Amino acid sequence: MWFRRPSALTPCVVSEIFVADIKDAFWIRVDGAASLQDAPRLKRCLEQAVEHGRPLLVVDLETCRSMDSSFMGTLCAAALNLAGNPDAATRLELINVGPRCLAALEELGIAQLLQIDRTGESLLEERSLVAACLDRDKGASGDRAPEVGASKDDLARHSLDAHRALGAASADNLCRFRDVLDYLEKKTAQRDSAGIDGGTC
Repeated sequence: MWFRRPSALTPCVVSEIFVADIKDAFWIRVDGAASLQDAPRLKRCLEQAVEHGRPLLVVDLETCRSMDSSFMGTLCAAALNLAGNPDAATRLELINVGPRCLAALEELGIAQLLQIDRTGESLLEERSLVAACLDRDKGASGDRAPEVGASKDDLARHSLDAHRALGAASADNLCRFRDVLDYLEKKTAQRDSAGIDGGTC
């Protein structure tokens, strides 16, 4: 079995990330409201796919209700890194992107950086395999993306990197997130100079 449909989510868990090997693709399925709390796991999955030379990395947003700027910045950073590395063997594609998520990506000017299937015609065989697996494994346990222990400081640094990537992708984002960037840069600099561990979230 490859996926597990989440059971009733507890109030403190608003999203999940599931992973699967589907033919030649490494499939990442995001469920719920994707946020900074999920971004480190997403980043690690993306990095591992590239490190292992996976030819295709799919981010499936069929059941993703929304994405915050840190999560989108993580996707943006991955796209920029792949675009800047001609030797990278991995292609990143987003599928099943709903209107709300697509509008958010377009608003931040990063939709054009990402390969997005807007017609629903990409990877039809792989989609069928995923659908069959989900139907077969309802209520069963499966593969979640590995947890990444992230302290408050780690999350702040991750958010800073994500927003820097958004700024690199669009000059408008530098203005949009100027206050956020200033705050995160000062916060991480202060923590680094003081040698403070923010504790694990």
